[in-house]
Amino acid sequence: MTAQATGAAPSAESCFAPAPPHPFLFGGAPALARARAVFAFGAAARWFPERPRPVRALTGAQQQSLESLNALGAQLTSGFTGQELRRAYRWLAHRVHPDRQHGCGESERAHRARLFIAATAYYRRLLALVDAH
Repeated sequence: MTAQATGAAPSAESCFAPAPPHPFLFGGAPALARARAVFAFGAAARWFPERPRPVRALTGAQQQSLESLNALGAQLTSGFTGQELRRAYRWLAHRVHPDRQHGCGESERAHRARLFIAATAYYRRLLALVDAH
């Protein structure tokens, strides 16, 4: 019989019994929850290894296009992927497109238009290289 059933005062041991541990502490989480936690806290590199970078030899025109995009701020290497190239081009287009710059003079808009046309030509030259592989 328990202490409550007999009317006696409960003992100290029954009042302060340890609570069961939380199911998500100490590795008790389901596998999917653990994977989400690992991904959310930045340790995803252990779970998803980086893909090998493509090794390619660039022609003179392609090397010049890559250097020109980098001069505009693209930060690409010769082992770029298609996704990296597209991301860098979109960032450059957002930065140098003449319609995105409000409040600048006509000469500045013309200069930005020339930069945008050149960046698009460089991008298309390098995109043909990526799409060929």
